[in-house]
Amino acid sequence: GSGYYGCFNAKRKTCNNTLLAPRKRIEESIISDLKEKILTTDNIEYVYKRIEKLISKGLNQIPGEIRKKKSQYGKILSEIQNYLNYIKIGNLSTAVSEALKEAEDKGEALKKEIDLLSYQKQNKFTSPPKEWIKHRLERLRDTLNKNTTSSSLALKELLGKITMEPVTDKKSDFYYIVSNG
Repeated sequence: GSGYYGCFNAKRKTCNNTLLAPRKRIEESIISDLKEKILTTDNIEYVYKRIEKLISKGLNQIPGEIRKKKSQYGKILSEIQNYLNYIKIGNLSTAVSEALKEAEDKGEALKKEIDLLSYQKQNKFTSPPKEWIKHRLERLRDTLNKNTTSSSLALKELLGKITMEPVTDKKSDFYYIVSNG
């Protein structure tokens, strides 16, 4: 497609920088650098492994939390049983009913917390295999290589706002591309 990047203020006549850079050339430069320097299988695998380590570190506390919650749950069950025994011998009052209801609610909440912690322990995050990462990166590269709106949107989401700064080196391009994402 067509299109150019340039100074927005020049268009509004508040800047004398009227230099325009072809959109396609800039996007090709950004995509090339992304592919070579950032979007490599090794880099993405490293990020996934770091995330896995961080999550595992947090999950190390789960067994202790489960033991603590199970202990609390056992005490609540004993409390409930005591209330039921008190009621069985014929001592029923609204205060006992309310206390029993409160204990049952606490017990249900603790049971849900125990189940959730157990689920987290059993289904912890694991980084995907290198082949999966490679496949996903190939699909992303295919999207970025296409001259479509989706490649522009993918770039925008990856990098955020892009600005160009003048370069003083006459041998290179006029502008240096800077991502502010």
